[in-house]
Amino acid sequence: MSGTLWLIVEGKVDGEIVKAILKHRYPQVSIRILKPTGAQPSVSRLAKQIDQLIRQALAEPKRGDCIAVLHDADLQTRPHKNERQDYQHIETVCKKYARQVKHVIAYDEIESWLLADTTFCTWLGTKPQNWDEKSKPSETLINLLDKAGKPKWREDNWIKILENLDGTGDKFSSSLQSALKHLENAPCTRR
Repeated sequence: MSGTLWLIVEGKVDGEIVKAILKHRYPQVSIRILKPTGAQPSVSRLAKQIDQLIRQALAEPKRGDCIAVLHDADLQTRPHKNERQDYQHIETVCKKYARQVKHVIAYDEIESWLLADTTFCTWLGTKPQNWDEKSKPSETLINLLDKAGKPKWREDNWIKILENLDGTGDKFSSSLQSALKHLENAPCTRR
């Protein structure tokens, strides 16, 4: 019997992307998304609330559950050391809980995982490739959706858009490969 993956993310769309990917790999896993309060997702808000969110997840899990913190690396848009304090704080807090929490980073944005997915890219009329090191894959995704005449990348369309994934993005994205490795033998993915 599998457990629950407590997924702590910057914002709702990140959680929805991971849920869509994992339903193909681990359909038996229940995913509970925890995100910072506030309207706009941001790594700064996640950094301010990370300890509280981890403690919330630790207060509720049962045997067989897992906890992961996921955020974008944003190295292309925030490469300078003086812009990296929030990322360093999240890493420090995750290390504090290292026995119970996996720290997962999407390079450079989680949208790169979508642009590496075979079925999703076919639906968009493009070829899957590694977008991990490219600048602003989120903008590329928005442009490709528009060019293909697909629904706009906004909250009321996310679920419909994400139905076009087959979960194969790890063939091209090394950051997705790394993220999935955390789950290979995790208690929440065991049957």
